[in-house]
Amino acid sequence: MSAKELREKYPKFFGCMAYPYMNGSLHLGHAFSLSKIEFLTRYERMKGRTVLFPLGFHCTGMPIKVRNISMESLITGLRRQTREGNGAIRTQL
Repeated sequence: MSAKELREKYPKFFGCMAYPYMNGSLHLGHAFSLSKIEFLTRYERMKGRTVLFPLGFHCTGMPIKVRNISMESLITGLRRQTREGNGAIRTQL
C-alpha cells in the first residue's frame, strides 16, 4: 500500500496550542484559546480522523527571553514566577 493510499484510508489531524505560563492569574482568555482547538479536535475525531492533540509540549517565547538575560537570572526568575503563579492558580481552583 502506498503512502497516498494510507493517508486516504486513515486521514490524520494534528492540533496544538500554546499552554499558559504559570506566572499569572488564569482568565477567560485561557479557556477561550483552549476551547477553539479542542472543539476542532473533537470535530475531526467525530469525522473519523486519527487525531493527535498534544497539550503543552512546547516552549513559547523562552528562546527570546533566554537571549536577553543570563541563564542564572532566568532560572531564579522562573522559579519565583512559578511559585507565585502556582499559588494564584491554587486559590482560583
